[in-house]
Amino acid sequence: MKREKVKNQQGSAVVYVLLVVVVLAVVGFGAYRVWHKNHKAVSTTGKPSTTVAATKTATPLGTGTDDQSLSSDVANVNASVSEGTQNLQSATTALNDQNNVVSVPTE
Repeated sequence: MKREKVKNQQGSAVVYVLLVVVVLAVVGFGAYRVWHKNHKAVSTTGKPSTTVAATKTATPLGTGTDDQSLSSDVANVNASVSEGTQNLQSATTALNDQNNVVSVPTE
């Protein structure tokens, strides 16, 4: 018995190459997602970046013009400035602590 040649195999190589490319793309995307999830943000200086989020929104000022309303507005502004100063000091301390930390590679 003679083997018969299968016709129309010209496009099968293209299908196999495309299949390999798709599989590699899926594996690469999955690896990127895992890396991105576990990667800590690093600034351009090579040190981890930190962000300080605002803990509350500013208290709206009153619309009154009497002395009591204005005094209350000044007290609210002073409290906001004090809280902002504390947040700035905390952020500065955190940055200083990060500058003093020696990075140890993990497995």
